[in-house]
Amino acid sequence: MPHHKFNGVIQEATLTVAASIVVEDENGVSFFLTSNPANLDRYAQEISTYSKILAPQNPINCLVFPESPPKALNELSKKKRLSQRLSVLLTLNTIRQTPLCILSTPEALFGDFPKHKSALEETLHLSVGSTYDFNVLVNRLSSELNYDVEATCETVGEMAVRGGIIDLFPLNASVPYRIDFFGDEIESIRIFDPNSQRSKNNTDSIQIPSNSIQDQAQDSILSFLSDQSITWIFDNPSLLEKEHPFRIPKIQETTNANTVHFLLEARENNKDNRVAISEFDTSTSLLAKAKSINLYSQSLNSFQSPLTFSDKENQGDQMEILNNFFHSIETHYKQKPLPSVYCFI
Repeated sequence: MPHHKFNGVIQEATLTVAASIVVEDENGVSFFLTSNPANLDRYAQEISTYSKILAPQNPINCLVFPESPPKALNELSKKKRLSQRLSVLLTLNTIRQTPLCILSTPEALFGDFPKHKSALEETLHLSVGSTYDFNVLVNRLSSELNYDVEATCETVGEMAVRGGIIDLFPLNASVPYRIDFFGDEIESIRIFDPNSQRSKNNTDSIQIPSNSIQDQAQDSILSFLSDQSITWIFDNPSLLEKEHPFRIPKIQETTNANTVHFLLEARENNKDNRVAISEFDTSTSLLAKAKSINLYSQSLNSFQSPLTFSDKENQGDQMEILNNFFHSIETHYKQKPLPSVYCFI
């Protein structure tokens, strides 16, 4: 598939275009790169919400991949940042049933990475109905995976054992889990509140990586990317070049391993797709040979986040505007060759 440049897209419409591309993409894995890391959580929430409008039966799983923590960051915040990065890397190497969109910055793609082989080999997979020797599992979690045994499990990296129950807060998780055994069989895995210690929702399986994270560079993100083609979505490429000149130089540098150009060139045989979304049709070294599509949106209000829809009387009209815009993107994204398209919403 040729690369694409969506021009004439106001900032408020960027996430609607991105969500439509990810949902329609058959590759299944997309990276959305933006310049400001402070926007990642909000962008992830909004793209996820848009995807539920587009594909309610198969919504996008949006994950934030943060930048490596600076050396001066306090240990607790550093561990949280590293664990979030590890969680995304492990998800990339897991069989998925839904589209995956990873939101990140160019800088995050070149931070510290654990060794790919070690990260996978040291990750324990537990699932309901599986059989494990209870005492052997407790020993592995505490001795081999380095989880701290405490009276109660409250923070990341801790575990607690009582009777046939193991409470565990995996390094790659935002919540702790309660693993309930019946003999040597896992009867249930439940999320629980670390403050009240009360069980909440059930889950079928969990991944438990080692509690020891090394924050020095050992590998690269290329080791964690599969041979499956990926869609790279660039939010305002000219701004990305301006804010991240070391990672995206204006002159293409495919021999510098610290640049996005090198990363894309290394995956050339995987036939990755590249998509730029911006308001103005500016040249960029990331998409020198891209096909241009002109999308003209009518008003800022047409593209307000669905998270802010508060006027119930107008919700139907607002959703119709979004759906019409989604349809125009879907239609022209699939066309070959791609003409210039003028969409008046």
